[in-house]
This record gives sequence, C-alpha cells and structure tokens, in this order.
Amino acid sequence: MNNRKRKIAQAKRQARRDIHRILDAVLDINGLQANEEPHPTTFFKFSGHIGIIEAELYRDGWRAGKFHVTKEAPVRREPFYTEISISELADWLEEERERLV
Repeated sequence: MNNRKRKIAQAKRQARRDIHRILDAVLDINGLQANEEPHPTTFFKFSGHIGIIEAELYRDGWRAGKFHVTKEAPVRREPFYTEISISELADWLEEERERLV
C-alpha cells in the first residue's frame, strides 16, 4: 500500500472512531429509557449523502421551540467547510456529557 492510500485509510479509521465517540456521548446523555421529567436530550443526525454529522443538545430537555445548541461537522475535512471537525464535535459532546450526566 502506498503512502497516500495508507493516509486515506488512517483518516477513515479515525473518522469512524470519532463517530463512535459521538454516538456514545449521545446515548449517555439521553439514556435509553423514556423520561417523564425534563432531562438533557441530544439528537444525532448523519447525512450520508453529503457526509455531515449534526448534533443538537437541549440541556433542559426537549420541547418544540426551546433553545438548543446545534453543531455540525463534515465526515471528511473539506477546505471550504468552516465549521468544526468531527473530532472537535466528539470532544464537545464528551465535555457536555461530563457536565450533564
């Protein structure tokens, strides 16, 4: 395998690790059961056709029209994309998990 292919394979493995970190944080923040009372809620969206991951965090529980934080990141780093990387998105969600759970 040449050096370029090795770097591409390594970047794909790192992206998969970061996506797993994001999913772990989302599941930890949400829990797996329905909640009767307000509880931090995170939504995760993967748009595979454009390679974007989006996370929405409702710190005081979900309700339509309620304030929330939305962050999105490309699966591959694109030069024109000015948002955060998936690694930075994973770091942010892990920090929020530590604060909320």
